[in-house]
Amino acid sequence: MARHHGGSVDGWTWTCGGALIMVGLSSEDPLVHDEVDMDDVNSDVDESDSEDDSGEEAQATPSDKAIYNREAILEKLEDIAWPQNVDWMHKLNIDHDQGEKVDVNDDLARELAFYTQALDGTRQAFEKLQSMKVRFLRPMDYYAEMVKTDAHMHKIKGRLLTEKKKIEEAEERKKAREARKRSKEVQAEKKKERAKEKKEQIDSVKKWRKQRQQGDFAKGK
Repeated sequence: MARHHGGSVDGWTWTCGGALIMVGLSSEDPLVHDEVDMDDVNSDVDESDSEDDSGEEAQATPSDKAIYNREAILEKLEDIAWPQNVDWMHKLNIDHDQGEKVDVNDDLARELAFYTQALDGTRQAFEKLQSMKVRFLRPMDYYAEMVKTDAHMHKIKGRLLTEKKKIEEAEERKKAREARKRSKEVQAEKKKERAKEKKEQIDSVKKWRKQRQQGDFAKGK
């Protein structure tokens, strides 16, 4: 929803509604083409506000009594514009050559162009500030006042240490469970090996006894 504003500053009367900008001067200025009735302007603004409140579209065409003074607008623009010979330190503007055109509908290409532009601008500013011998990097012994109090930071640190301790305890319990599981598996393997060895020994004794009995039987004959 568009908003309309109106007012008067230093003899300049202006109203703004959406993309429409109308600038006027007092009747004493020779650039005025027609006298502006402030009551009419305020009534137009009130009507536009009432239309906005009712949900209707804002006025798309300027009023019949509106003044469009291009020369006065350009003159005011020159008054508020930066001087041509202003020092670069007051502007800190960096020019970047984009090169080929970027498809704005391609998210990856667009974000890559943003990244490249920021990186190139940072490099240019870094070199320019270094050449001007301007100190812009933070010193190693720089002390900045913290936004949070020490008590609050100690509280956060204690919470982080508690969470870290819980994570470490959980990891230790997990390792202990895995160790117990491996220990049970090793014990089961040892029991199997012992049972296998015992069985082999019993079979060997049985086999020896059988051979001995067969030998005694042959001698008795």
